[in-house]
Amino acid sequence: MSINSDFPKEGLPVLNGDFLLYLSEDHQCVYLEAVVPKRDISSDEYQELLNILREKGVVYGLLEKPIWKGERLILAHGKLPQEGKDASLEWLVKFEKEDKKESEEQIDYREQKGFFCVRKGQEIAVKKPPIPGMPGVNVFGKEIPARNGQDITVKTNEYVGFEPESQTYFAKSSGLLKVFNTHIEIHPEFHIHGDIDWDTGNIHFYGKKLTVSGDIKRGFKVLVEGDLEVMGNVEDETSLKVYGNLLIEGLIVGENIKIFCSGQARIGAVEYSTLEIKKDLVIMDYILGGKVKAGGDIFVTEGIGSLIGGEICARGSITAHVLGSRANIETIIHAGYEEELDTQIKETQQKLASLEKQKAFLRKALKKGIKLLKQKKLPQEQINELEKLKSSFENLLTLEESYREELKRLYDEVLLLEKKAEIKALGHVFVGVKIVIGKEAQKITENLKAVKFKLRNGQISLFKADE
Repeated sequence: MSINSDFPKEGLPVLNGDFLLYLSEDHQCVYLEAVVPKRDISSDEYQELLNILREKGVVYGLLEKPIWKGERLILAHGKLPQEGKDASLEWLVKFEKEDKKESEEQIDYREQKGFFCVRKGQEIAVKKPPIPGMPGVNVFGKEIPARNGQDITVKTNEYVGFEPESQTYFAKSSGLLKVFNTHIEIHPEFHIHGDIDWDTGNIHFYGKKLTVSGDIKRGFKVLVEGDLEVMGNVEDETSLKVYGNLLIEGLIVGENIKIFCSGQARIGAVEYSTLEIKKDLVIMDYILGGKVKAGGDIFVTEGIGSLIGGEICARGSITAHVLGSRANIETIIHAGYEEELDTQIKETQQKLASLEKQKAFLRKALKKGIKLLKQKKLPQEQINELEKLKSSFENLLTLEESYREELKRLYDEVLLLEKKAEIKALGHVFVGVKIVIGKEAQKITENLKAVKFKLRNGQISLFKADE
């Protein structure tokens, strides 16, 4: 007999016609629906129903007691298959910026956008294996197959590594992270075709080089662990931190700009801005009213080639076409000087001064103790303390020697800087310029042409530019 005849769609009358017996279309459930007003059934009636079900081949999921679910009295139910789970990537990086709980007035919306970068060695994702499905069973005991999870193919470029044992993808190079479903790429070099503005947000880039074809607009911040090239201008109230080399083709203008570069820099022009460059600086046009500090040499020989106003300081030498202007604007040109070196000297001198105070205290105590020792008025316990004082004094002398050696090394470095440093004007030097080499200063009282300044015997001396 077929299932359809055993379990007709219109229901099979049972229990004296009080109920109709049904089988769900998926063969997962056998149930009753009441014809008379809804009532519970007795244990004898249920036993009668179980016998009927067994005769019809129902062998799985028979309940010890029937259960009402809505208008249905459930007698048996099967087990649905559990679908397998496909392999997947568990991301170890956070792509979304964390929401801040502060009020909207405190949120910097420039930080709500931006590009996502990873550093070399950073773990990106773990591949989770596929999970097989669990087969189900219908009320007739027939197994229902389940779909097994499928594996995935993860595509990467050459800058993404894979560790088979842990199934982990990691960055072989710092750079911009791009993800397309199961396609992972890292780009050590990235080009922004346009400005850094509200469309991009502040930029935090870790990689080999970031190139910006447009401007860095007012108020935005850029941090680059690598080289930065900007083809346009840099507007006021911006902040640039570059841990590599820097190229800015255009103009940097604004009193509230702060630029730091740990490498070499080549810049179009500067107006009223603050720059700290750790190595050589090349200006392609001019500096006007800027506060510029370089850890190497400064060259301003292209274009206008002028240093006008402000303060220009270099650890090495400074070469420009023009120093100052015909308007006699105060311009400080300082070569052969490193602020960090000066700070180290002052700190070492302070250590020596503190050491001298400690020595004076111990010297006084030792003098008194030795006098009592000669008079044989010291008990053994105080003799032991006197020996400790001697040891402490000797340690101070050793420390003092190391500080003096360090101070000598710093002074020698300063002398070497001052000896090598020169300030050269290939064109004109105007009244209003103050020449400083090391700590020696000289004001220009008459206009000069094609000259250079160097230290000779502790004095700033004037030479022809080509000497």
